[in-house]
Amino acid sequence: MTGVKQEYILSPLMFNVLLDEVMRKAASTPKGVQWLLINHVEILEYGDEISLLAHTHSEMQAKINNLQCKAAEVGFKINIIKTKTLRTNTTNQVLFIVHSRPIEDVANFNCFGSIITRLGGAKKDIENRLKLARMAFGVNTESEQRRLEGQVFVRND
Repeated sequence: MTGVKQEYILSPLMFNVLLDEVMRKAASTPKGVQWLLINHVEILEYGDEISLLAHTHSEMQAKINNLQCKAAEVGFKINIIKTKTLRTNTTNQVLFIVHSRPIEDVANFNCFGSIITRLGGAKKDIENRLKLARMAFGVNTESEQRRLEGQVFVRND
């Protein structure tokens, strides 16, 4: 038997250590989206969610290829079914390729708890957060929602 079984307590730790090493090697080129004046952000990761950022189609395909290669070195494989792309401010509609298969292009998706749309802006994200808050507070009907919107909550100290 090789590897560590999924139910073992070391499994998530070993996965995160390996994923961190893969991402460090894959992010060896200082390209991405400019952040502040001199910094660039090219990869956002949280747990097993990864977002790659690039300005051009060729930069993104190079990042995907590099990530695919570095992941294969440790036995990881990009899951083509769970992988999605979202493009903003571009007319280039050429699909990205992983394992000789095209990656699905979507109009919006949930990334790290926020809804990101092709058109940008925060409307979908705000609507989703309000919906989640209503669910958390048990506001299910529209009449309950209108009743709460009309109330002002004042804190008495």
